Amino acid sequence: MKVRRLLPYLGVLALIAAAAVLALHLGWFDADTVPVILPETTALPTASGGGEAEGGPALAEVTPETVQAVVRTLARPESYSRRMLVNSYWEGGSRNWQIQVWQKNGVERIRITSGGEEDKNILLADDEVCIWYGDGPEIFRAPADAELLGDALQMLPRYEDLLSLDKSQIEEAGYVNLYGTWRIMAAVREQPTGCLMVYYISIETGLLEAAERRDGEKLVYRMTSEQADLSAPEDGMFLLPGEESTSS
Repeated sequence: MKVRRLLPYLGVLALIAAAAVLALHLGWFDADTVPVILPETTALPTASGGGEAEGGPALAEVTPETVQAVVRTLARPESYSRRMLVNSYWEGGSRNWQIQVWQKNGVERIRITSGGEEDKNILLADDEVCIWYGDGPEIFRAPADAELLGDALQMLPRYEDLLSLDKSQIEEAGYVNLYGTWRIMAAVREQPTGCLMVYYISIETGLLEAAERRDGEKLVYRMTSEQADLSAPEDGMFLLPGEESTSS
C-alpha cells in the first residue's frame, strides 16, 4: 500500500531539519568517481574596466575575504519555478533525481522523480508539510518550518550557511562563467569531514544554480539547474489531491 511509504516520515520529520543538513555536510554520499576540476575564477567582462558588467550595474569584487558580504546582499525571488538535476555517487554506482520546484509567496511545491518510481510530491505551506505519491489520495501531514526544510527536501545545501563560516574555511571565491551565465563561486572546506563544497550562486536571481561536493578526489554530490522562470506559478500548482481551484 502507498501508505506504507509514508510511515517512515512519522519519525523522520521530527528531526528532518537537522538530519537533512547533517546528511549533506557529514557524508550523505560516499563515492569513487572521476574528479571534477574546479573552474577558475574569472574577472567579469567590463565595458569600461571600472567594475561594471557590460550593460549592467557595478559589481563588488568577490574573494574569500569578501564573498560573505556579497552573498549577504542577495535575495531569493518570492515567486519562481525551475527544474534541477541532483546526482549522488558511491563506489560502484550512482543515482539521480529530477526535481521540479514551484514557489509563490512563501508556498512551495516540490516534485521528485527518480528511476521510474512514482513521483513524490511535497507541499510546504502554513507551517505544514504535506507529502503524497503520484495522484494520492493518501497524504501525510506534519508541522514544519518551510524556511529550514525547503532546501533540504530539494536535496540542496543552503548557501546562506556561508555567512556563519570562519573565513579560513573559504578556500576560493570569485565570479565564474558556468554554462554561459555569470555566478558567484565559493569553495568551502567543511568541518569536521574535510570535504569540499562548491557553491555557484546566480547574481541575477539569488538562487543556488549549481553545487558540487567532493571527498578528496571523489565527486559525491552534484546539482545543476535550468535557469529559473521568475513569473509567478499558477495557483493550481499548490493544490493537494482532491482540491479544486477557486480561481475563475
